[in-house]
Formats: sequence, structure tokens, C-alpha cells
Amino acid sequence: MSFKLYTYKNVKKLAKMSVAFLLFLSSVNAAQAQTGQALDFDGVNDNVNLPLTFTGSYTKEAWINPTVLTGFPNIITGNTTAFFINNGQLAAGHDAGFNQVIDPTPLVAGTWYHIAVSYNAATQTMRLYKNGVQVASATGVPTYTETTQNLGIFAGSNFYTGKLDEVRIWNVERTATEIANYRNCELSGDEPFLIAYYNFNNGTANANNAGVTTLPDVQDKCVPANGTLQNFQLTGTTSNWVAPGSPVAGSCGLTAANIAVSGNTACITTGDVTPDASDDTYFGTYGGAGIDKVFTISNTGSATLTIGSIAVTGPDAAAFTITSLPAATLAPGSFTTFTVHFTPVGNGIRNATITINNSDADEATYNFAISATAAAVVPVTLQSFEAAKSGTSAKLTWKTSAELNNAGFEILRSSNGVGGWANIGYVAATNNATGSVYSFIDPNPGKGISVYRLRQVDINGNIKLSETRAVNFAAASDNYVSFYPNPVVNKLTLTVTDNSMLNTEVKINNANGAVVSRFKLNSTQQEVDFSNMSKGIYFISFSNGKVEKIIKQ
Repeated sequence: MSFKLYTYKNVKKLAKMSVAFLLFLSSVNAAQAQTGQALDFDGVNDNVNLPLTFTGSYTKEAWINPTVLTGFPNIITGNTTAFFINNGQLAAGHDAGFNQVIDPTPLVAGTWYHIAVSYNAATQTMRLYKNGVQVASATGVPTYTETTQNLGIFAGSNFYTGKLDEVRIWNVERTATEIANYRNCELSGDEPFLIAYYNFNNGTANANNAGVTTLPDVQDKCVPANGTLQNFQLTGTTSNWVAPGSPVAGSCGLTAANIAVSGNTACITTGDVTPDASDDTYFGTYGGAGIDKVFTISNTGSATLTIGSIAVTGPDAAAFTITSLPAATLAPGSFTTFTVHFTPVGNGIRNATITINNSDADEATYNFAISATAAAVVPVTLQSFEAAKSGTSAKLTWKTSAELNNAGFEILRSSNGVGGWANIGYVAATNNATGSVYSFIDPNPGKGISVYRLRQVDINGNIKLSETRAVNFAAASDNYVSFYPNPVVNKLTLTVTDNSMLNTEVKINNANGAVVSRFKLNSTQQEVDFSNMSKGIYFISFSNGKVEKIIKQ
């Protein structure tokens, strides 16, 4: 018979099982592993880093089983908030001093305790709880600025020794009743105002867990605040995932609605201010009729979710319209969709904010930023555009295949192709429906590289820029390879003016001297991709010994 203990959702329920069943379990082959239920800290250097920052009111909870009580072992601590043991007594506080509340009754080593500390930022009141009962309180506890959060350590020392389980962090002051009622059961992860939940059901108890270095955050959110184990041996009965854990059994039974929003199947965090194409919050570049984006609202909670109004606000709200509304109510586990239409007006980035009003207690105004780029349709099709030397002048030629309401073309010139564009001339349009051929002579291009582009102007004032073309007027002694733009953002264009340079090697070094790219010049005009390189200074070296500096923006 094969019996695997990990098939149970929560092995901590063993405390509630009958003695006979426990005897049966003890007879199972010892090689059949059990899921870890707690984390054992060795008190030497074990700790867990949590990627959490928070401000204002909070509640921190945990189950602890300490084996060393002397000194100042820290349990859940940041840089300015501490929850710790003060020479055998449970304590908590803020910088400076940290021990604003302290339990007068000492802890007993080798005993499981549920502990909690709450802080009300408005009243500056801190309360300390042990096994669901308030044991200390203080007023006038100073506010704090928290940038880190760790388990089992403070300021590189004050290590905790013993077992730790069921860590919960809330962004609200929990009541004494809530703390008492929910300490002996597991959470669902959907509870309102819960910002991180670690149930420690990870790894294999007392086994080799060398690769299990993550403490999962099982709270329901887009990006979980998973902890990272530091310095644990992860083998044996100490400094490892262990069992049994705290005396926690069953679910707390709380029913609550929980809203989740996604675009293009990717989760969108409430408060997201950075639109991105991956989750459809950036719509892309469009002209004409625009585009629709469909967003999904899911209820991942255990109670009915009510969806109220959906509002579009922000500087360019008029460019975005809700064209289909979601269902008014969502049963647990169900989903609905709504559609947002972007209507391009003019040219440029358009920004707005979507706000979904709903019945989720801590995300009642679920909002996120959206944006799109408007590209008004300019009724000219540019078929080709070229630039070449003509004696000491530069000759530009271009051809259109269709024109409608075209006013003409402004000729722009720059020395680097990035900025400093000067308007050096204008060519009126023929407005031929089947297209025309145009040319322009620049009699004073100047020494070195001159970069040209066309700015086509519509009769209604809309504009469209062409691609760039470069002509090199360097002196003969300077001829080898020229390049633009500099600074570069994505693509650097190399122009070979000395054919002896063809099929020779080019190297690009970063500011530290490391080679980041190596390639051959195989064309008289060749592009080099800088899009994946970090911003900074680079040096490009040619086979003739020339070295030039390039700035990546």
C-alpha cells in the first residue's frame, strides 16, 4: 500500500486525528516523506528576507517555538519596526528604543505560542498579544518609515533560534477578536487587508532541501512577496524545513470577495501606473478607427463580488471609451469582461486611468493606468527616400506612390541624427493621386556626417516624419567608417567610406574595458543593435586602430 502524507492539504491537521490513525501513520515506511510544516532557525545566521515595504497601521502575526530566549532574538523585523524577544519576554516597538510594549510574563523555551503585534498609526497605539490575549499596550509609539522586512534577524545579528510558522502581515490594525478567532486556523489568502501570508508548508520535513530556498507568499495577488532563505543548512532536523508545525488545523472559514483583473491573460496589479503591452494596458500605436482591448475581471474569493461603475479619468480620458460593460455580480470562481476602445485624435501618447468600483473590502477602487499612441493618418505614401553626394552638395530624392491633401515636405538636417534638427528647405507637393518624384539640393552640408529626414505636412496640419538618411562629407584623411546617431538608443548605423575596411573585425567595449560585441564589417552601410545594451559609455574599435566613443541612452 502506498500512503503519501503530502496528499493532505494541511498536515497540521494531524493534531486533530485519532490516536489510532496516528499509530497507523507511524507504521508507514519512514522513507515516504512528509511536507514541511515549519522552518527551524539555528540562531547562528539563519534568516529570511521578505520583499515587503509598508507604512501606516499594521498587524504582524506568527507562531513561534523558541529554544533560546536570552539576548534579543528577532522574529519579524524591519529597519525601524521590531517584533522580538527581550531576554525571554515578548516585545515590540519602533525606532528608537524598539521596546514600547513588553509582555511581563516570560516565555517558556520549547513551547508553541501564537504572537501578534498591532499598530494604529492614527492613534499611535501599539498592542501586544500572546495566544489570542492582549498582554501589553502603549500609546505615543512613534511613526516609522519601513524599507525592509526580515524573519529571524535584525541589523545583521540578533538571530532567532527555534521554529517559526504561520507568519501573517496585514496593513490594518486587527482587533483582539479577529486575532483570537483566526490564530488556530489557516487563512484562504483572500482576506481583506492581508498583504503577505506564509504558511510554511514547503519542502520535505527533515530531508535534503538544498533547492528549496523560497518561502512562498500564498496570499492571492499578482506578484507574491516570496521570501528568500539565507544561510539555512536545509538538511537534517535543524536549520531546515521541519514537522510538525504550529497547532493550526482547518480553514478559518472566512468568506470574502476578491477581485482580480487581467489583460491578455496577464495579471494587472491595482495601482499599476506603468502601462505595458504584455497586459494590454498599453494599446500600441494606431490611427484611423483605433482599437479595442478586452479586460477580464475574476472573483478569486469565496463570496459574491459586486461590480459597480467603471470610470475612465485622466488627461486623455476622452480618447478611451468603455464599449461593453462587465456583469454586475460575480459568483466565487467566475469571471466577466469589459471592453475599452481607443480613438486616435492627433498624434502622440494618450494617458488615462481605469477605475473599477466593486465590493472587495480592500480593493474597492481597483485602478490602473492605460495609454496608447495616436498616429493620425497622413494621406501620403512615401515609396522611397535617398540621400547622396553631388559634388560638394547633398542631393535628396524621394518618391511617393499616392498623395491626397498633401501640402508639401520640409527638409530637416542634423549632425548626429538624434537632435538639433534644422529646417533647411521646403518642397511643395504636386498632390498627384498616383504619386510623384521629388528632389532637393543641400549646397552647404558641412564637414562630416549630415543626417536628413523629411517632414511631410498635410493640408490640415498633420505631419509625418520619414526615416533618416546620412551623407558623409569627411575629408579624405578622415575616411574610414562613420556612424550615427550618437548618442544611440536602438540602432547605430555604420557607413564604410574606405573599402579596405570591409571584412575587418569591429569590437565594442564597455566603460570597464569588457568586450560586449564583436562582428565584421560586411557592407558599406551596416546596422549595429544597441537596444539590449545598458545605458552608458562604450568604445567602438576598428582594425585600423581608430577608437570612437559612443553614448547609449
